[in-house]
Amino acid sequence: MDDLNTLMASARQVIEVLDTSYSEFVPVKLTNKQRLFVETNDDETLFGGAAGGGKTVALLAAAARDAHLPGYSGVVFRRTFPQLNQAGGILTLAHEWWANNPDVSWIASKNEYSFPAGGTIRFSHLKDERDKYSHQGSEYHGEFFDELTQFTKTQYTYLKTRRRKNYGDPISLVTKASTNPGGYGHKWVKQRYIVKPWAGHAFIPSTMRDNPYLNLEEYEKSFDTLDSTTRDQLKYGKWIDNSGGIVYPVSPESIIDGFVPRGTTQGILAVDLGASESKPSTSFIVLVWDTTVPNKVWVIHSDKKAGMTPSTIANHIKALMMNYPMVARVIVDAGALGVGYVKDYRKRYQLPVFAAEKRDKLGNRRLLIGAMEDGDVFFVKPGADVLLEELEELMWNDAGTDVQKGSIDHAADGFLYAYRDAMAWMSRVEVPPPVVGSPEWRQQQEDEMIEQEIAESMRSRTEDGYGY
Repeated sequence: MDDLNTLMASARQVIEVLDTSYSEFVPVKLTNKQRLFVETNDDETLFGGAAGGGKTVALLAAAARDAHLPGYSGVVFRRTFPQLNQAGGILTLAHEWWANNPDVSWIASKNEYSFPAGGTIRFSHLKDERDKYSHQGSEYHGEFFDELTQFTKTQYTYLKTRRRKNYGDPISLVTKASTNPGGYGHKWVKQRYIVKPWAGHAFIPSTMRDNPYLNLEEYEKSFDTLDSTTRDQLKYGKWIDNSGGIVYPVSPESIIDGFVPRGTTQGILAVDLGASESKPSTSFIVLVWDTTVPNKVWVIHSDKKAGMTPSTIANHIKALMMNYPMVARVIVDAGALGVGYVKDYRKRYQLPVFAAEKRDKLGNRRLLIGAMEDGDVFFVKPGADVLLEELEELMWNDAGTDVQKGSIDHAADGFLYAYRDAMAWMSRVEVPPPVVGSPEWRQQQEDEMIEQEIAESMRSRTEDGYGY
């Protein structure tokens, strides 16, 4: 708090001498904390915490700060377009401020306000993860995120690469955001601004008591029916952790630096096949368990690769099986390629490959989430880092039935398939042998022959001292 008071005192001195000609486009009186947020030139600044602190006004004022300068380009983001345009939303506020200003023009086809000196403020949304790429090639001086915890970290960091200016351009490059605690991105926002802020990352807390225009007595009553966590987040601005919209709740205790088995270790390698030539979309997950520790599993390896062919995938599988000799089974999600593709893999490349079980994906995902919450799943660093990075960003869709559309979940899917197969393997029971001559018996004979060929191939490979 002492640091904040010092920062505010310094800002007040700066404000006295700063050019305030931009206030022509901010036709309201700002509170002290709103002015501090508007005037700061830190690389990234977050405003808010509690509800009612004047976040929307502060963010739009920050976006309009440099609108009087020639060539200024700003963009305001909300997660969905209806949220932008809703009553009390930031675009609605912009219309209140500028729709009747003869010097300011609204260009509906671009969702953009144009200012007399040529500056612009665009209003955009990022409903799906891939929507961030619609700004590829764009150049902004300022980026402004309304309710930052509704965005993914990858959306936010990618769009920072769209900030740029020419040499000699006096306009500052800034990213500013407002938010309450809670929501999809609660954990990454808290980590970035509250727990371990980097140099150049500032957080300006604001509560309803910092807003002199608010009817506090009436507004506080609206929080009475909320659960205690949400009430503390919105009423007091407390950064209380909750799972929010995160699909897989990774606890700090589940991330460990090593795995030392007490008994026999067994393992599964799960492969999720991707088709991208340029983006890492084929994932490999190694999940193991200790036969003396029931129902607990450890992820010891994760990686993703781009532009893979059947032969390079097979070679990578063989290399991983050499590095992790406890792996005796490979699960592959062949997607639209079908089960026949997996059987061909077994014959052609002499690998113990089986098709991933994909039925009831939501039910199996819930079982995995339950195991994570019970402390039965561990992630061994650094091998699990690729998977952990993906899990950190993976959010539920609004219906809570699947991940958000456009999410990157290749490693997460491999993780899910590996866990499901491991649980089935650990709980398997002996079944009577099929009747001789039956279709099941013939399939078993074929499978045993293939597995024998695979075993012989792997044995000779080990004896010769090479992996593939």
